[in-house]
Amino acid sequence: MIAINSHMEINTEDTGLVMGTAGHIDHGKTALVHALTGVDLDRLEEEKRRGITIELGFVSLNLKDGRRIGVVDVPGHERFIKTMVAGAHGVDFVMLVIAADEGVMPQTTEHLDICSLLGVRKGLVALSKCDKVDDETRAMAAEEITELVAGSFLEGAPIIECSAVTGDGIDDLRKAIARVADELPTRSAAGIFRMPVDRSFSLKGFGTVVTGTVTAGRIAKSQEVEILPGPGRATVRDLEIHEKKVESAGPGRRLAINLSGMDRKDVGRGQWVVEAGKIELTRTVDAWVKVLPTPKAPIEHAHEIGFHVGTAFIISEADLLGAAKIPPGGEGPVRLHLKQSLPLVAGDRFVLRSFARKLTVAGGEVVDPHPAGRLAHRGRKGKRIGAEFIREIVSLDVEGRLQRLVDAAALAGVSRAKLHSCLPAPPDEVNTAVENLVKAGKLIEVGGRDELFISRDHFVELREDLARTLEEYHKSHPLEVGPGRAAFRTFRRRRVSDGAFDTALDALIDAGRVITEGDKLRLGSHRPSATGEDREIIEAIVEMLDQSGKTPPTIAEIAKKVGRDKKELASLLKHIVESGRACKVSEELYFHPKIISGIEDALRDYLARHEGIDPVAFKDLVGLSRKFAIPLLEYFDRERVTMRVGNRRVLREGEK
Repeated sequence: MIAINSHMEINTEDTGLVMGTAGHIDHGKTALVHALTGVDLDRLEEEKRRGITIELGFVSLNLKDGRRIGVVDVPGHERFIKTMVAGAHGVDFVMLVIAADEGVMPQTTEHLDICSLLGVRKGLVALSKCDKVDDETRAMAAEEITELVAGSFLEGAPIIECSAVTGDGIDDLRKAIARVADELPTRSAAGIFRMPVDRSFSLKGFGTVVTGTVTAGRIAKSQEVEILPGPGRATVRDLEIHEKKVESAGPGRRLAINLSGMDRKDVGRGQWVVEAGKIELTRTVDAWVKVLPTPKAPIEHAHEIGFHVGTAFIISEADLLGAAKIPPGGEGPVRLHLKQSLPLVAGDRFVLRSFARKLTVAGGEVVDPHPAGRLAHRGRKGKRIGAEFIREIVSLDVEGRLQRLVDAAALAGVSRAKLHSCLPAPPDEVNTAVENLVKAGKLIEVGGRDELFISRDHFVELREDLARTLEEYHKSHPLEVGPGRAAFRTFRRRRVSDGAFDTALDALIDAGRVITEGDKLRLGSHRPSATGEDREIIEAIVEMLDQSGKTPPTIAEIAKKVGRDKKELASLLKHIVESGRACKVSEELYFHPKIISGIEDALRDYLARHEGIDPVAFKDLVGLSRKFAIPLLEYFDRERVTMRVGNRRVLREGEK
């Protein structure tokens, strides 16, 4: 229905493997694919008129044993190198095509370099157009190929002499392809679903369709996905692999996805279809870069360079973290500042091309797709530390890299979701590594929605910092029990997640080092107390409240009598209330507890005999003016002794 190609398919088993073509223009890549599959991938009018491939071509190749592999045919002209890289991303192995009558040409070498930089590790060589040359020329071409591939992933790979015109060697080529496919393991379906988009179009009655090679994870019908970078989310209406509808698809499949809720104009080559809510965009990545040997160009600090990843091409700036350049043949850590956000994860392979020389000069692997929160890399020392971090982390296994990433995040912590994008391993392996380190006590799960983790060393540091902060609070406020939990949360001096704060504080409480009194926190060693002149003033205030009975002095009157301003008096009154020696009725009125107790007893006795009491009756009951009566009624409401119904107070239910 969706129609990736127009040829008929027989019932074969899809291997989940993809072979890409590579090689110089006019060396016969598309012709060989035609000879192998019966499908002409030059579908554009311009391609047929000029006799060259311009766009990517996709087809399936049926092997004689009933298996099927995907094939991506790429253009060979240097002007279409961006398209070639887009097609080469995600292939499992490559068929490098070299014409016997021309031998190794510039794009032959560049395509081989690109495949190597993208992490392709298997392949074969098709020595094409053998019908055009004699035996001696074929032998010379084969020798030249052997020299070319020496030291590369194609060293020792089969070189198949063939001709798409006569058909000679095509059977041998198909058998060689099958043997290479035999050597490749089946891709694991574990991981977050991602598919770089290489084509998008609309079909009447279906809507928007996107195609690509699934690089990780699994997708199913009706699943919600995101287009990144892009306009948002969509739902998978249908899936097809080589014109056959399927319920789900995993890595290595050439897939067409019919999207519901997405306009064709909003999605195209360079974007990704990803599992919704699982991957964050980034504009800064730390990477390990390998520069191709001479006569290619070096990577220079602060220079703009073309960044190819997936099917995307964007401009980036290379920050060499203190070095002036990485010379040809060298390698090292680089921070890449991207001009556009991309959904990258650790392990993503990329290619760097020079604008000035129009050459592929380097490539590498994303080490940390979200380093901004870890290191700013400002100044010479920061850059050196950043370079050392990347250099160290690329040599570690999954557990070691996980521990190092969490260490570097310090008290900010790292979420489980972020770990999945920052570690080049399947989710199950990452989860196992997390659980192993938690059991070993090296990682602490600090809760929260994001399942945040911090290292044990940073957890201990945070716990002790909270204890010190509380101790300092007590020294500054000796009369108080301590701060409330919510207020104490705001005293943090560094960026700390709520989950980390709560877990560290709860650890102090569980150990008995911090005591909770209501919503207040205090160290177990702290007892609110007054000394010297403060103690004398407190005793004077308590006696004043006791002697004044039902008509206590206002705050202003108390302040005048004890010789303190209202601000200084506030902490003393708070201490008196918290120690139970006074009751705060309003901001201006404090009563002695025995006076409040007597008024409450009288109120309860009255309400036990009457259905309610209004302000006038209450004034008469306690013998007070409105100045004292109304604040007292509101106080008993707050203390849940009474509740207001219209203009009357009644005992709260359960208080009778």
